[in-house]
Amino acid sequence: MANHSILGIDPSTVSTGVAIISGDTLKGYFLIKLKGSIIERVGDFYNRLHNTMSNIDITCIALETPFVGRNISTYGKLSMLRGAVYIIASQFNVEIIELPPSKVKQLVTSRGGASKEEVAAALRKRYKGLPDKLSDDITDAIGVAYAGLIELKYRRCYGEGKKRVCRRRK
Repeated sequence: MANHSILGIDPSTVSTGVAIISGDTLKGYFLIKLKGSIIERVGDFYNRLHNTMSNIDITCIALETPFVGRNISTYGKLSMLRGAVYIIASQFNVEIIELPPSKVKQLVTSRGGASKEEVAAALRKRYKGLPDKLSDDITDAIGVAYAGLIELKYRRCYGEGKKRVCRRRK
């Protein structure tokens, strides 16, 4: 299977984690810190993400679905950022894979109820040299990118809801 480049995004209206995985290699990660009104934040988020996509050949965007919780206002603001991601995906003609946090944890640690510390430990084991002290936003973005890669390979192999066997080339 060809190498896929995945852009993993853990969206937040304050500090969004972004990670890039190509094949089995973690190529990089960074934070998008946002300030100002929600309009300024969405605009800045869009511009920075668009710039990233312009400079890197991305196959797919992996996006963590939001936890709704009690604050519907926060969910609404996150939806604005997610809309910007969808516009960028359309402009660059890349697929989006949405993953709930429990699916990310399942694919990274084999346990959907894993703690943030367990996810971080599993990622450090997979990607040697990853610093011990990374922000949760960065760690989550790396986890989302890795889970997106696994999910993309699965979909390319089996299709969505189709029974198809994926065989290794000799």
